[in-house]
Amino acid sequence: MDKIENLTEMETNEVSVGSIVECLSARFDALKCCTMVGDSAIYLNPMKTDEKEKVYGNLQPLLSIVDKAMNATVNEGTSQSIVLRGKSGAGKTELAKAFIQHIINPAGLLDIKLQGGCGFQPLGSKN
Repeated sequence: MDKIENLTEMETNEVSVGSIVECLSARFDALKCCTMVGDSAIYLNPMKTDEKEKVYGNLQPLLSIVDKAMNATVNEGTSQSIVLRGKSGAGKTELAKAFIQHIINPAGLLDIKLQGGCGFQPLGSKN
């Protein structure tokens, strides 16, 4: 089931809570951490500590959502929102930084590092 990249590709008779969990689990085990659901995404953070280096997996599917939102804002003039949900320490702030960095520098040609004091404060943060 790790080959299903978008849960909307599942056959109607296959859709159940168990089959969705099985698909997400198989994709996670195969280090495919992002699963699309139409235009939305489920991202299971694969953060692992290997010699103190955090590995967040392939963010490209998530960055494509940022691109779609930016295109809708620029081309259609519609406001867009991206909601990141998860427990404390799940990687929401790091994903938000990656999104902001992608918006500022979509080609990745500049070496931009967002610092903690950049004025970014997640909603619902206790700080």
